[in-house]
Parts: sequence; C-alpha cells; structure tokens
Amino acid sequence: MIFYFSGTGNSLWAAEKLSISLNEELISISDAIKDNNYEYTLADDEMIGFVFPIYAWDAPKFVIDFIDKLKLKNCNANYTFAVSTCEANVGLTIKNLSKTLEYKCLKLNSGFSLLMPSNYNILYITKSENSIDSILDMAEQKLEEISTIIKKREDKIEVVLGQFAFLKTKLVNPLFIKYGLNTKKFFANEACVSCGLCERICPTNNIKLEGKPIWGSNCTQCLGCINRCPKQAIQYGKNSKDKPRYYNPRCK
Repeated sequence: MIFYFSGTGNSLWAAEKLSISLNEELISISDAIKDNNYEYTLADDEMIGFVFPIYAWDAPKFVIDFIDKLKLKNCNANYTFAVSTCEANVGLTIKNLSKTLEYKCLKLNSGFSLLMPSNYNILYITKSENSIDSILDMAEQKLEEISTIIKKREDKIEVVLGQFAFLKTKLVNPLFIKYGLNTKKFFANEACVSCGLCERICPTNNIKLEGKPIWGSNCTQCLGCINRCPKQAIQYGKNSKDKPRYYNPRCK
C-alpha cells in the first residue's frame, strides 16, 4: 500500500513506478482526505509506503496531518518506506517522518530522496526541456535502485540532507508554514476561461469557481493551480509572470 501526494506530477510519477514494480496498491492522500477516509486494512506482511514532495525542507504539513489521522488495521511490524521528491536536498525530513510514524507504531525501515525538476516557479524559473529529460532519466534509474532495496526489505536511509539541514528544517520550515501558505497573491488574469480545472485538482478544496477562481485560506502551496492551468492564466502576484509552467511530462 503506497500513499502519495503530488501537485505537479513528480511524486505521482515516482509512486506509479514503485506501485508497478512492487505490485502495491496506490492511494492518493488528497482523495483520501476529501473522502474523509483514514482507515485501511493491511494484508499480511503488506508493505507501507509514503511518496511526497519536499516543501521547505520537510514533508508537507498536509501529508503529516494525514499520517496523524491514519489508522491501519492488521498492522504488525510491516515494512515501511518513504520516498521524498526534491530539487536538491531534504533537510531532516526523513528523521522527522520517522518520529511521526513511531506514534503510529510504525518503524521507518527505509527512506530515500529523489532528485526531480522543480515546480516552484513563484521563486525560480523552471528548467529547460532538455534538463528536465536528463533529470527524469536519472530519477528513473534511481527508482529502479530504490525498488530493488525495498523488494529485499532492507533497512536503509539514502537521502541528501544538504547544508545547514537542522536550521532549514527547524527554522525555515515553520516560517514557511506560518507565512508561505498565504493565498492573497493568487489571481486569474483575463486569459482565464473558467474551465474549473484548478478547482477540481486543488488537494485542499481551497479554490472555488465564481466566474473566475477564488482562493480560500487552506493552501498547501502545491502550485498545481498555477502549473496546470491550460491557459497559464493563474498568477502569484508578479512572481510567476512570464515564467514557464511545469507538469511532469512522463506522468500518466
């Protein structure tokens, strides 16, 4: 059983690859929360996996909140793994996740960071098509290695912590949660055709279509609305203006 969260396809693509390779069921955290579904029954000796992106050097609060409410029946020392997709490094994400899972009586047996193209175009310019292809080629190879480790049920942590990991996770991440999830800068310009895609894909049901989309206060900063808008009409102040959009081109 693999639980995943993805805004622009990176973690979904990785989770799909692992699901096929490991023959494990794939469950969307976003859909589970929308359906208020937190209870799952495990088959004997079934694996438990979590695949998610890194937001400011930690797992998205959205994901941690889900895990806090998660109830797994027939859980008995099941092999548990996590894969965190990131542009560069993950800070203390895996260490924090391990502590969170301990409260659920789960041991995190293995954890991995997986380098992927960034979607954070409210601060950066996304990479060129050639660079994206190169990064995804390497990620695909890494996923094969990760899958082999998981199939053997090895205890292994392979993550890129990055410099100043403690400061980034313990100081920057709380500031991101407090100030970075603000939705006041989101708007749809005149190119908007009111297709409603942003409303449908928002993992937190934070967008309502009232002629044009209106953002509430429950944002997780997945940036799916900006990057997946077919008309590139959604902006974040001036930060996203004229910047390329990103959705994993290999994602189904």
